[in-house]
Amino acid sequence: MFFIGSSCFAQESELLSGFGRLLDQTGVNKYVGSDTLIKAGQQVAEAASGFSNEEEYYLGRAVAASILGRYPLLRRKVPAEFVTKVGRALAAHSDRPDLFGGYQFAILDTEEINAMATPGGFIFITKGLVKVMPDEDALAAVLAHEIGHVVKGHGMSAISSSSMRGALLVLGQEAVRKQGSADVNALTDVFGEAVSDITDTLIENGYSRSQEYEADQYAAELLKKAGYNQAALMTMLQGIKSASDKKNGWFATHPDPEKRISEIEGEIDKANPEVVTAEAERAKRFKEAMKVLS
Repeated sequence: MFFIGSSCFAQESELLSGFGRLLDQTGVNKYVGSDTLIKAGQQVAEAASGFSNEEEYYLGRAVAASILGRYPLLRRKVPAEFVTKVGRALAAHSDRPDLFGGYQFAILDTEEINAMATPGGFIFITKGLVKVMPDEDALAAVLAHEIGHVVKGHGMSAISSSSMRGALLVLGQEAVRKQGSADVNALTDVFGEAVSDITDTLIENGYSRSQEYEADQYAAELLKKAGYNQAALMTMLQGIKSASDKKNGWFATHPDPEKRISEIEGEIDKANPEVVTAEAERAKRFKEAMKVLS
């Protein structure tokens, strides 16, 4: 299934320009009572977290639209469908298989080497990164790592505490005041800050080392559950290391591949013969699907 067309994202960019419109779309004022929402908003504000799965999806979609404002979407149906198929097979074995809008996968048309996952399960891999992956299992390792960021909530943690508190408190107030213009404007501003927080983390600042290592560990477990070779995580990191002459993208936002290899290699099981045999077949179909990128 092809991700989302450019016309659709153009509409989304306009739609997602303010959180006031998002409230209308999600129906947040309808599915929960005002008193409950205020109480929940105040409690969650203390912990700087608390978006529902639905709200996380719309926040992630706003971040995805922001990313697509910086990078074009690859217009190649076969590679895009292949990445989606692999990604959804992995997501089905994850600890969060049923996100509100489902996982969405896409290839960005740039030679930059990078991969990004927004809250709500929008996962991007660049054409440059796909091209340095030797087979399907290595591609799966990239996607499993990004799914790990979604499952562990790393994107949501990128929102500053002040942005989160402001968003939730204004959200609670808005439920009572029924579209008071001052609060709508405040909420729009705060939500915009949240989108910027996450987008900057994904593209410019990167997650913390501990979050990257946590995503690697999760990826190793997920690969095994889905029937892929866990050693592909090492292959993936070696492929990135070999492309380290391109000092952008991944290399600006992720820990050194060599350090990640040393952290994860002790947790990799040797694949059984059945997995290795299937890996060879998967490698063939990967090369067939991705030949248009060379």
